[in-house]
Amino acid sequence: MRKITILLALILLLSACAPAAPTTSPCTTTAPTQPSTAPSSTQTTAPALLPVSFLLYMPDEGWENFVTEEMTLETLEPERIVQALIEKRVLADDVMVNQATVNGSELALDMNEAFLMQVYTMGTTGERMLIGCLVNTFLSAYGCEYVMLTADGEIINSGHGEYSEPLYPFA
Repeated sequence: MRKITILLALILLLSACAPAAPTTSPCTTTAPTQPSTAPSSTQTTAPALLPVSFLLYMPDEGWENFVTEEMTLETLEPERIVQALIEKRVLADDVMVNQATVNGSELALDMNEAFLMQVYTMGTTGERMLIGCLVNTFLSAYGCEYVMLTADGEIINSGHGEYSEPLYPFA
């Protein structure tokens, strides 16, 4: 009996010293974004696992109506969306995303000062088209209901409009 007790004590001692098995937790992020290789100020949420298709919104030649083009990205990154809008001549070359965060049906999108400067150079119609292209494209890509848009963490107030409220898809 004594040998069995010693054997059980030894087994318990050895099992207590064994390394613990790694634990995993389920992903609770609802956003299909991926960490960026862009400047460290850019923050996004968890990576998308599959290629993502969405509509890229652009103004027509007269900057009066929206036109769309389907786009597919292997990984959904806000910087890649902005780059596509730059390539389509919607956004200025130096526009960047500071932060993009999804929380439920909201996409909080913080742009850099270059975006703000571009907004300031537009007339009322041009501003509406510029912001509409950005908002509609990001809503299409992320599947959110609305965007809270800021520039360098501040509410955008251009003189033509103040964007302190949620921005829903532009028509």
